[in-house]
Amino acid sequence: MPPADNSKSSVLVTLATGKLGLGICEAFLGVNDGDNAYVVHGTSRNPQHPALLSRGIQPIEFQFGSKESIERALNIANPDVVVVITALIQIAKSVSAEVEHARIILDACKDFGSNHPGRAPPHVIFCSSHSATKDTPDRVPHFKSKYFCEEYLRGLDIPHSILKPASFMENFDDPTVYNPLTYGTLRDLYPIDTPVPLVGTLDVGKAAVAMVRQSMRHGEKVPCISIVSTGRQSAECLSQASGTPGCSYQTAPPRFVQYIILRDLYHMVSHVGQESAGDDCYQDEMKAFRELVPKPMSLQEWFQKKGKWADGTPFGEKPTAKSMWDSKLVLVASSAVLVAVAWSWRSRS
Repeated sequence: MPPADNSKSSVLVTLATGKLGLGICEAFLGVNDGDNAYVVHGTSRNPQHPALLSRGIQPIEFQFGSKESIERALNIANPDVVVVITALIQIAKSVSAEVEHARIILDACKDFGSNHPGRAPPHVIFCSSHSATKDTPDRVPHFKSKYFCEEYLRGLDIPHSILKPASFMENFDDPTVYNPLTYGTLRDLYPIDTPVPLVGTLDVGKAAVAMVRQSMRHGEKVPCISIVSTGRQSAECLSQASGTPGCSYQTAPPRFVQYIILRDLYHMVSHVGQESAGDDCYQDEMKAFRELVPKPMSLQEWFQKKGKWADGTPFGEKPTAKSMWDSKLVLVASSAVLVAVAWSWRSRS
């Protein structure tokens, strides 16, 4: 572990190897005031995680649910800011477990300030969800759990802010959930004409940086929405960005599969559809986000930055017949694995 640079502020990000965690870490590392203004520490089960080391993020071994683990991470990072990211579906598996994971981290942040006289406690930025509210139905557990975490944080006497990101643009190309961006086709959970609020994870990170630079905005909740786009509009953005006419959009997995096996995601899609009803949906939230991030990335810009299909073929080049066939096989195999995993998880729950 490199020695601490006391001339720079220290940031600790939990779940730093996830897409949101990496986006937030990169945003802090991208701040340039003659030199990077932040030393960024990221938690991971693997203390030599290549995704962290390759970006200049200092890994700290960490296990969710362990008080000793977060206390050790805080002592190593000695952070001015702690960005707390938790996950129900990937890690916690239940609402109560995710809330407990957050409680352990937040309590440790409070104790860290109390146990270091003369040092201000770290400011906590909790990453919630745009749709996490008191009125969120219990049948969407990975939204409801975030609301309970927010409420616990608000009850603690520690400096904090809350970011509430919408659906990530990165979900359009995420092999970890069996959704690679294959040639000419875009896939997501939502029906083709449902307006979906979207944001890039790097822009969520820029909002976190802006919070820090604007005296932390203590106690504020800030929605993170860059654009609203239907599947039809998103496919057109992909066509324009990739130079591939006629890109299509698919709801994947289909709604009937979501209902049978992925019931919580089925209800999530329905809930977002209800939220997005109306001509002025999300306008106030997008305006509030632009106070922190004046020029968030559009979806077409996100595709352009990505610049290639999941198999590595650059946009503007047509994949070989073998590559296109392999992509179809990957899609079929990935869909089968997703259904099998979901069925197994549902059977155990």
